[in-house]
Amino acid sequence: MDKLTLCLVLLGACACIAYDEHSVLSEYRQNIPQRCIEKTYTEVSCSDVSADALMVHPDDCQLFYQCVGDLPVCRQCPAALHFNPTKHVCDFPSRAGCRKRST
Repeated sequence: MDKLTLCLVLLGACACIAYDEHSVLSEYRQNIPQRCIEKTYTEVSCSDVSADALMVHPDDCQLFYQCVGDLPVCRQCPAALHFNPTKHVCDFPSRAGCRKRST
């Protein structure tokens, strides 16, 4: 599917827009944090991703993946927060419970 249509309901009005999926993927790829490039060792797949399309990064607690279709896109939590694999949010390290694999 190359073109997608999004319909948004805002204040009772419906607006539909079409966008090119390849353009969206290209934009995601251009905004990869440097830490993702330096700290990614393990290959991942979006085949078993949850409904929110977020998943744990296996190599670094400050990173996580956002699946865009079948493409896992690496993202970084802000300000030394860790990705919480239970809540699927960036959280304080003491509450996140992140367990990264040894590399």
